[in-house]
Amino acid sequence: MQIMPKRLATKIPAIMILSVVFLVAVFVVVASWMGGKTSVSLTENALLTAAKGKTSTVEVYFEQLQEKMTTLLTHTTTANASTELQSGWKSLGDDPGSVLRDLYITKNPHPKQDRYKLVELEDSDQRYATIHLKHHAALGSLIEGDIFKDILFFDKEGNIYYSYLKGAELGKNLFVDKDLNQDLVQAASPIVSIAKTDPKKKFEGFNFTGFYVHDGKMTGYLVGPAMKWGLTMGAIAFEVNADRFTSVMSDRSGLGKTGGVELVSADMQQINFIDQEVNPLGAAQADLVAKAMDGQTITGDVDIKGELSLAIAEPMNVFGQKLGRLHPSEL
Repeated sequence: MQIMPKRLATKIPAIMILSVVFLVAVFVVVASWMGGKTSVSLTENALLTAAKGKTSTVEVYFEQLQEKMTTLLTHTTTANASTELQSGWKSLGDDPGSVLRDLYITKNPHPKQDRYKLVELEDSDQRYATIHLKHHAALGSLIEGDIFKDILFFDKEGNIYYSYLKGAELGKNLFVDKDLNQDLVQAASPIVSIAKTDPKKKFEGFNFTGFYVHDGKMTGYLVGPAMKWGLTMGAIAFEVNADRFTSVMSDRSGLGKTGGVELVSADMQQINFIDQEVNPLGAAQADLVAKAMDGQTITGDVDIKGELSLAIAEPMNVFGQKLGRLHPSEL
C-alpha cells in the first residue's frame, strides 16, 4: 500500500514466527511529518490512539482462531471422522492418492470452487466413499462460519487423506510431493512424526504456518494433533478464512483517508491482504520494526520516497503469549 506524501497513512505490520502456540506481532503506525513540536506531538498521540482499536481488533481475531481451533481439535466429530477416513484411505489400494484425486477432483462434476459439494459418489463401491458420505457434511458444519474454510487430515505417514474443499493438496504426501507449501509441511511434520514414532506422546498446542499466497489467494493454516483413544493418530490442519482477515485489514476507521493496515512477516515480508501479495518491506519501515522486536514501543523518523515520516512501532504477542497494547479515534 502506497504511503501518500503529506497525508496521514497508517500501517500495522505483524511479526509472524512459526511456533507451537504463539504469533509475535509488531504494529507500526506511519504519518507524514507535520513540522513543529506541537503538531508532531498531536500527530503521535492521535496515531497511538488510532492504533489501539486496530490492535484490539486483530487480537480478538487471533483469540477467536485459537478458541475455535481448540474446540475443533477435541470435537468428537473430528476424532471419529479422522480415524474412519484414515481407515478408508488404506482400502484404496497401492496408490490411494491417485485414486482419491481421480474420484474427487478429476471426475468431480463441480467447478473447482464447488468441489466440496460432491458428497456421495454414484456407482462406487469404494469403502472410502461410504465413510466420506457419513462424515463430510458434519465436518462442513464444524467449520461453518467465517473463521476457517477447509480441513486437511494427515496420517502418520504424511498422507493428506481428506480435504473438505477438495483442493490440490488432497492425496499428496508431506515428504514426497515438493509442490506442497513448505510452511504447511513444517507445521504438520512434527505432529505427524509423533504419530509415527511415539503416538502415546501428546503434542501440546498447535502450529501456525503464517500467511502466504496460494493460487493467487492469501491463506494460512493452524495445525494440531488428531487424537483418538489417547493416541496421536496424525495431524489436522484448519485453513484460516483469510477473506475475513482481509476485511479487518481493509477497515480504515480512525486512520484517515490514506490510512491502511498490513502485516509483516518475521523476515520482513509485507503481507498485503488487499492485493493478495507478499513483498519485501521497505528498508525504512523494516529498520523500525526490527528495533521494536525487543518488546518496547519505538518512535522514529523514516524516509519514504523522499518524504520524512513519523513512525510508531509497538510489539504485540498473541496465541497464549503476553499481548502488547496500542491505543484510536477518528483522525
